[in-house]
Amino acid sequence: MSVHVLHAGNGYVYLTRSVAAHDARLGRADSLADYYVAKGQPPGHWAGAGAAGLGVSGVVTEAQMKSLFGEGRHPDADRIAAGLVAAGAGVEEAVQATRLGRRFPRYRSTVRAAKVVRDGYRSAGQRVGRPLSGAERLSVRQHVLAAEFGRTHGRAPLDPVELDQIVAGETSARRDAVAGYDLVFTPVKSVAVLWGIGSETTRKAIFDAHQVAVGDALAWLETHAAFTRTGDRGQAQIDTTGVTAALFHHWDSRAGDPDLHTHVAISNKVQGRDGTWRSIDGRAVFAAAVSLSERYNTRIEDELRGRLGVEFIERCGTGDGAGKRPVREIDGVPEALLQAFAKRRHGIEQVYAELLAEFRTANGRDPSKATRLRLYQQATLAERPDKAQGRSLQDLVAGWRHEADTVLAVDDAGSVVEAAALHRPGTVAAVDVEKVAAAVTAILEGSRATWTAHHVRAEAHRQLRQHQTDDREALVETVVAAATEPGRVLRIETPRTLDEPVELRRVSGESVFVEHASTRYTTLTLLDAEERIVAAARQTTRHHLTATILDVAVSRAAEAGRALSVEQRDLARAFACSNRFLLLGLAPAGAGKTTAMRVVVNAWQTSGRDVVALAPSAGAAEVLRAELGADADTLAKFDHDQAPIAPGTLVLVDEAGMAGTLILDRLVSRARQAGAVVRLLGDDQQL
Repeated sequence: MSVHVLHAGNGYVYLTRSVAAHDARLGRADSLADYYVAKGQPPGHWAGAGAAGLGVSGVVTEAQMKSLFGEGRHPDADRIAAGLVAAGAGVEEAVQATRLGRRFPRYRSTVRAAKVVRDGYRSAGQRVGRPLSGAERLSVRQHVLAAEFGRTHGRAPLDPVELDQIVAGETSARRDAVAGYDLVFTPVKSVAVLWGIGSETTRKAIFDAHQVAVGDALAWLETHAAFTRTGDRGQAQIDTTGVTAALFHHWDSRAGDPDLHTHVAISNKVQGRDGTWRSIDGRAVFAAAVSLSERYNTRIEDELRGRLGVEFIERCGTGDGAGKRPVREIDGVPEALLQAFAKRRHGIEQVYAELLAEFRTANGRDPSKATRLRLYQQATLAERPDKAQGRSLQDLVAGWRHEADTVLAVDDAGSVVEAAALHRPGTVAAVDVEKVAAAVTAILEGSRATWTAHHVRAEAHRQLRQHQTDDREALVETVVAAATEPGRVLRIETPRTLDEPVELRRVSGESVFVEHASTRYTTLTLLDAEERIVAAARQTTRHHLTATILDVAVSRAAEAGRALSVEQRDLARAFACSNRFLLLGLAPAGAGKTTAMRVVVNAWQTSGRDVVALAPSAGAAEVLRAELGADADTLAKFDHDQAPIAPGTLVLVDEAGMAGTLILDRLVSRARQAGAVVRLLGDDQQL
């Protein structure tokens, strides 16, 4: 599941423009079969306790979406206002009566670069007389942005990231009123493929399971994340009567692959238990997203297991996906079909790989996490074809079945896959709650310094999903309780000095002055590891260089055209000549840390000692190896292989802020025992 902000005005239009032309004839009770021959996507439907409170139900109309998400008014504002005017009310009085709290604020827009890019796409498409490919869109984007950058800066951009930042800067500086949040629920690819090529019975069972899972997630959100804020500074977080949501089911991806997913557009307008309409507390929505996503994943697995008798197995990623957590897919759905029906992802990843290569070539280093995100967003925009309009689900299914037949070289791929995947005998095994709770804690402390109940609950869902149970909720909450008990973790929270009266408590019993699920957890294991790392920074070592050796390396770098700045020389001198066993160097991206490190590595190797360079990813390790002229590896692989470390070795960890505390602690311990020195390099603004 993903969460996106819907902005006031026309932010909702994407959800309504692809709806079937005759959607007015389809009601909430209509089945998937009713949508089968309709051209376009099915119409939206109202959901949530907030919608019931407003008296809206059934099919969502564009006029209702405009009123609620475009203007912040009652979905039936036009009808209600017309009735009030007919009864003698003034026009402004009638309009005001339909507002749900304050009107959306309006901000002046200064965006230009994004419009230039859109105009460039349109002009290029008109010239070639067809939709642009992903590569063509990327080329057009870079060309028009380069021209815009030259106009505003008077020079050429230094690299693709600086080029794209003129759009990112405008976007971050622009302020748009928030009209709501778009929660997109999507099952794993094997579910979508089986839904797309299977029989009508299978397709209905999967669609029904998906709807149940989405409904369950929405109901959970209303209890655990639908809050609003009050007080002169919004310091009190109070309960609401629920959310008003519009659900839109979509069938395919932008590349035309089977991609069953549902957009749940949640209005920013919520009614507090005090009767006042305010904005939903977006902090709670985003904080709960990880729990919400895993809850949906678990529920749809449970539903499909019961309806179709399928079993899920973990499949590890390959290529760019290697190293990521395995994805649970339906056993029996061939990997070849999953790859064939992932054209959009493949297109994005191809463009993303090209952008990464360009960045590494231009900068001689791996991009930071924030820069990687911008590059991926740039690739997504470049590889963003318009969705094919006016195709019925019947047409889509016919095309998917034909493609699946070709991929598997069979006459009826749907039947072949169903025979392999459906009606498998399930197994029920007892759950060791203590063992699962320990696994949850181990995974969290291996990847985070602190975490919240949302992280615990999400990981509990992941660990328990393979176990069948008659009461999933009770099992998950039992593990959450065990994983957050005082004997296992430490609570990090502000002590409450007052016992608030019931009027200042939410339904859950929490104080309105305490943000829901804000308590953070850590472990003694993590605190001990942090203490050992800090203690290591106080220790001294005999393995360091003289200033003379370093000065020679600095001079050689200058002769080769890589002269160091004053700041770079200071960093190099500290890393090479300090008698501290462990040092941390902080500098922003682009400050020349790698250039300074090349001098340190050359000086260290000249003295006859080894250098081991470590990075958080394989790509970053390759860059380090090429730039430093030293052996380089990923931190995870070096930790796993337990390669020997020679005395006097310089262990250099790049982007150290991205390393987990426990793995860093293990590395520091190994280096200390071997008589090596450790140097950590990073940018604290990446965290």
